[in-house]
Amino acid sequence: MGILGIRKQGEQEIALVRQTEYKKQHREEELHRSVAMNPRLILRETVEGEPLPALTVASHFTLGDVQGDLLVVDLSGTILVVELKRDRAPRDVIAQILDYAARVHEMGMQGLQNILREQGKYPDGVASILVKLLDDNPAYKDTEFDDASRFDEQVRRCIAGKDLQLVVVSYVVDEDVQRVVEYLRTVYGIRIYCVEFDYYQSEGYEYFVPEIIGAATRDVVPEPTDRQEEYREFWTLLLDKLRQEIPDVTQRGSTPQSYLRLPVGHTGIHFEWAFHGRPRSWFEVGIHFERPEREANVALLEQLRKDKATIEQEIGEPIQFEENWGSRWSRAYASRSEGQMTDSLRNWAVETTVKFYKLLKPRVDALDGVD
Repeated sequence: MGILGIRKQGEQEIALVRQTEYKKQHREEELHRSVAMNPRLILRETVEGEPLPALTVASHFTLGDVQGDLLVVDLSGTILVVELKRDRAPRDVIAQILDYAARVHEMGMQGLQNILREQGKYPDGVASILVKLLDDNPAYKDTEFDDASRFDEQVRRCIAGKDLQLVVVSYVVDEDVQRVVEYLRTVYGIRIYCVEFDYYQSEGYEYFVPEIIGAATRDVVPEPTDRQEEYREFWTLLLDKLRQEIPDVTQRGSTPQSYLRLPVGHTGIHFEWAFHGRPRSWFEVGIHFERPEREANVALLEQLRKDKATIEQEIGEPIQFEENWGSRWSRAYASRSEGQMTDSLRNWAVETTVKFYKLLKPRVDALDGVD
């Protein structure tokens, strides 16, 4: 059993939490429910360092005469078939999940649509999954992911067996299972991996610490598009210029996406640069509150809004305060009606970000509810 050290930012004392055996206090259904509600726990990182947003679209779903555990779809349209074991994952789990993969292939697109409608959350089938993912994750709107035809095509590729992901989840994955999984992945190209969970419990909190066993990132990394390279170059120039003004602001690198997040030192809060519109028509410099609970995000925004007049005067820009950014997030931002990556936009973005950082970071540090 291991020990997990937890320390509040700014404090010296570290609380030690001991690892416990999940199976002694929990049923398999509790593990099932935890992963179903938080599927990103079991997703591999992209090359950009974090998993894509994802939804559990089917739970305890029927495939012919057997029942699968979870069916997950991420923002790229990639389907994951997930098999969960509360305790140890024995060798026969491999045959089980390969059988599920074969049945997904046999059911075809219409079979998937039927499963989605039977689950009751997606009456419009696959199309409504993308709508839900973008509504919950508005930062991905107006990007390469905001494309229904691309999403549909990837779903179909997965059903055809091309990019389907198979995931075995347990608190202990036997070495025999790991060896077979590695063989299937490296020799036959099957996209399969395992996730082990370490479990800790202390003072009413549960800590789930996943470890991906297999490739560290997604198997398929498409060549960047011209648009993605354009974003990467633009963010690099902005970051270089920002670091000249605030040397220690961030060590973060560039990305090929239409937005870039800058840390502010608090979980679920960050500054953000982002292009918006299709076609691209305006640019945002903002501070985002993206904690899991909508009420917490609104409360933090409202505390900041009390100083709206002072903030606008010192920043020299109108500031929009938006409570409903996506399904649960909030943000405050300045904007410029320009979609081209000009020197003028770059200079404005850096100057405004410096003002945001120097003015808003101390205010955010002092907000009630910020840890």
